[in-house]
Amino acid sequence: MDEKLEKYLTGKNFIMICILLLVVLILLIITAVGDLKKDNKVEKKEEIKTELVTNASRFYTVSSCINKYLLYLSDEDETSLLAVLDASYISKNNITEENVLEKIGKLAPGAYSFSARKMYQEQVSETITKYYVSGNIIKNGSLEINIMEEKQSAYYIIKLDASNLTFSVTPYDGKIFK
Repeated sequence: MDEKLEKYLTGKNFIMICILLLVVLILLIITAVGDLKKDNKVEKKEEIKTELVTNASRFYTVSSCINKYLLYLSDEDETSLLAVLDASYISKNNITEENVLEKIGKLAPGAYSFSARKMYQEQVSETITKYYVSGNIIKNGSLEINIMEEKQSAYYIIKLDASNLTFSVTPYDGKIFK
């Protein structure tokens, strides 16, 4: 009987050890899955880190990029518009040289200027900065700068690449300003 009891205790211990290992393994899996969910939530809650542009030189540089874009738009220069529109915006909206004016909207003939009111910047990389710009498109009624007819609110995202001295424009809904 001693041998039978020894076999029973050894088998019982083996089963207990297996159950204990299974419980520990399940707890490790649950903990790992919980950590993954927390990491995903943290990434989703991460907002755009922007700061207000206070450098007057940078403010006017970005405004001049928008003025160049408006010049191409009022002249209906499809080739130049495609050159300054952001590549991801072009692909997202299926923009081609034939439909660029339909997709971004035409301006009535005339002279336009952009008056920036507020601007935020976000450092994308060491050489690329993204600017969120709020302002007014102003249609000049005559050759005199002081005579203005129409104002229209507009929002743009400008990416400046300092290493290549290039920029790109994305029409924007102004969500960051609202």
